[in-house]
Amino acid sequence: MVSSNQRRYDIDWLRIIALGLLILYHTFISFTDFAKEIAFPQNEEELELIYIIMSFLNIWRMPLIFIISGMGIFFAMKKRNWIEIFNDRAIRIGIPYLFGLFILGPLTINISTAFFYKEELWYFPIHAHLWFLMNIWIYLCFDIVFFVYLQKKPQNKISILFNKILRFPYGIFLFSIIFIFEGLLFNNVKFTSYADSPHGLIMGNICFVLGYIFVSNKDIFWKSVEKVWPVSLSTSLILCFYRISNLGLEYHNAIIGLESFFWMISFFGIGSKYLNQNSKILNYLTSSVYPIYILHMPIQFTISLFILPLNINSWIKLLVIAFLTYLFCKVLYEFIKKVKFLRPLFGMKYTS
Repeated sequence: MVSSNQRRYDIDWLRIIALGLLILYHTFISFTDFAKEIAFPQNEEELELIYIIMSFLNIWRMPLIFIISGMGIFFAMKKRNWIEIFNDRAIRIGIPYLFGLFILGPLTINISTAFFYKEELWYFPIHAHLWFLMNIWIYLCFDIVFFVYLQKKPQNKISILFNKILRFPYGIFLFSIIFIFEGLLFNNVKFTSYADSPHGLIMGNICFVLGYIFVSNKDIFWKSVEKVWPVSLSTSLILCFYRISNLGLEYHNAIIGLESFFWMISFFGIGSKYLNQNSKILNYLTSSVYPIYILHMPIQFTISLFILPLNINSWIKLLVIAFLTYLFCKVLYEFIKKVKFLRPLFGMKYTS
């Protein structure tokens, strides 16, 4: 077990994987029957298997990102005070969000509606794929007083309770009750409706706060997830198999929330055991994945303009769009990171 003061490279890897899968997920959408409804370029042929893959990814990808974001605040507060954290997040989150809201978002949607579907050009602010940045900013503003309290009074009742639960064999599974309760509360909406919904806002904040509290328990948390991940993964697979084998049927959000929680605990356990190692590629991806995520949507839509109309196999189209999106994002990232005034627009510090 590594020292609690060392950087958690497994968290870096999980963040990279989660954001990378989001980019791939957005490519999948163009091969569904609802792409046009949400202003995505839509391929003429559906890919039925896509729905199964998306159903697997969709229930844990955003909750995992919000938990990791909460963990990031804990690590940041070890080095900075709350004012410095607000200033840093205003630059790293606020500037890209506003850039996306007023420029990148409208540009992205117009590429699809005006150029792919041949509709009229239009303009109004829209955050598009950067909606979760607004959520994280809201969570930070709402939770920072609570986080400062936990930091200043480490022997508070809440931290002591979490510590005792995590020390108890398989005690971490008790936290799944929170996800079950949230699912019961919002069973009238689709569980994966994270963007611009009360359910998504509350679910995200639950994950954000849990992420902070989990890592504040340091090695106790990591020992816990390393111990339970085989059981958690087995449970996740059983729940996932049952849910996917019954696609189209009513499936209670409480059970989906339970599955989502078990997947995330599994990933943290596997990551802690196998991914907590530094490397050159990790360093590169850690610094590039966020700017690339901000960039990817207009690039993906532009590539789709040329690839989707081609008379070739739809799976080949999907792979080509995904590959070229990652490739062009990397190329543009290498350019943007060298231009000082562009760096803050894509979540990078003004100076490298």
